[in-house]
Amino acid sequence: MQQVTIQEHKKNSTVDVCIIGSGAGGAPIAYKLAQAGFSVVVLEKGPWVTEKDFFKEEVGVFGGHKYVPDIKDEYHTFELRQKGHWKKYSSGDLNLTFWNGNVVGGSSNFMSGYFHRLKPKDFALNTHYPQIMGANIVDWPITYQELEPFYTEVDQEVGVSGVIPTHRFAEFHSQPFPFPPTIEHPLTHWFDTTFNSINVDLAKTPRAILSKATPNRKACEYSGFCGGYGCHTGAKGSARAALLDKAVVTGHCQIIPNSQVFNIETNDKSAVKIHYFSNFNRKKTIEARIYVVACQAIESVRLLLNSKNRFFPKGLGNDYDQVGKNIIFSAGGSAKCTVLKKDLPLLYQSKAHVTGPFFNRNTQEYYEIKDDVLLIKGGTIDFFIYENNVGQLINQTKVDKELVWGNELTHNINDFFKEKVTITAELFLDWSPNDDCFVSLDKNKRDRWGMPVANVRINSVDHDEYLAQLINKKIQSIFNAFKPVKIEFSHSVLPPTNLQQGGCRFGLDPKTSVLDKNCKIHSLNNVYVTDGSFMPTGGSVPPTYTIYANSFRVAKHLISLLLVK
Repeated sequence: MQQVTIQEHKKNSTVDVCIIGSGAGGAPIAYKLAQAGFSVVVLEKGPWVTEKDFFKEEVGVFGGHKYVPDIKDEYHTFELRQKGHWKKYSSGDLNLTFWNGNVVGGSSNFMSGYFHRLKPKDFALNTHYPQIMGANIVDWPITYQELEPFYTEVDQEVGVSGVIPTHRFAEFHSQPFPFPPTIEHPLTHWFDTTFNSINVDLAKTPRAILSKATPNRKACEYSGFCGGYGCHTGAKGSARAALLDKAVVTGHCQIIPNSQVFNIETNDKSAVKIHYFSNFNRKKTIEARIYVVACQAIESVRLLLNSKNRFFPKGLGNDYDQVGKNIIFSAGGSAKCTVLKKDLPLLYQSKAHVTGPFFNRNTQEYYEIKDDVLLIKGGTIDFFIYENNVGQLINQTKVDKELVWGNELTHNINDFFKEKVTITAELFLDWSPNDDCFVSLDKNKRDRWGMPVANVRINSVDHDEYLAQLINKKIQSIFNAFKPVKIEFSHSVLPPTNLQQGGCRFGLDPKTSVLDKNCKIHSLNNVYVTDGSFMPTGGSVPPTYTIYANSFRVAKHLISLLLVK
């Protein structure tokens, strides 16, 4: 990466675009507009780290935890239903945070890079599937055909490795992936054979990881530390490595790290100024022609609500009380299948504990399921071998929730790491948007900056739990074919905190949506929201690929708009 210098934004100068947040929702806009010659300033809450800062220390670094605020100073509150009543907790109570990698490039620095596209039907769930009791499901204002060129742009610009799926639910791709698949774990061949024997479709998982070097980024070095870790080679398609580094080189994009935005100032029609705390807790402002909010869903909602004024007394975009509503995550949980190494085919026994190469397998066999007489939306199952050894080591210290030590602990460790192989299945299902899952401002709690913190009410509808149980039975049937010694299922009422969507859904009707189809706030002329909060529904896949694609789509719209202006 070319070394860059952090400069102060020139006071009293107006830029074309100011972007709040530097992750998958903001970086494509910064890159494309800078490339087109427009002046861009990106405000990032966290520091500017690069490949040299990322190391593979399993406890302190895993999951980007080194790069999030201290939850004593900056936290969220949560509401969970217990015995028919809502009970409130704080981040410290549950040791739970919705911060996900506050650094330049955002949480994309720490993603696994599973890049599945939404299917055409995902853009119109309300049209194609039966209504779900208690759910607020609506069709998107755009189609897969409209977004497909921008998925392809992500493939090229971010760098996606893989082969196009060919199963019965596979979506159309206008071009092949630009990079061949990454190197695969030896056990994938055993996995393929077993799936074939039970007549279940298995596909290779596309990854936002370079299998071959490019002029500015190295290829993957297969260290075994990927998902949850920053990439020390630049092979992972983080927003920084893939896009922002190139944006800065144009000379038209300035990134200001360690900047906490606390207010978007407006008149009755437009935003006029951004207010933020700099690295030294000094209040500063930036003026721009266009403002883009991309702080991750929960924090974007919080900023809009905290920016209320006499023109928008309930918060920006909140004329019809839609900001924060219909927050969604990813449902499903996970399962583990443990087999004895000695029960593997002889060919694979010596290769069972190879580390580094990716497992890269998924099935979308159950993307749709016929339940009695109804066809309902299912999901995606990604398979992987978990390589964070410290986490698995800690798991060996207990048997049936009882602490063990000494010879028994030594036996457990040797048995798990030398004699057994564990395959994890991660299930991605739609989290149905509903009236009791939303983000608001806590009336009593404030962070270190004096800003009201976000309060997240978490609720799922009965259908989501039913669907998870239904597909878990399918997973059980699959895992039984591997002759396991143990199958374990894990499901929590708490959502995966890194998969946030909704809260500022886009649509055609200002009374039921916050944004128009180009992700502009209905009631403001120049404010856009482009992180995952625009999504009315999440699809049964991780959202980063779609967030990237939509941001490229909005970037094209903004370029045409600025050229006219």
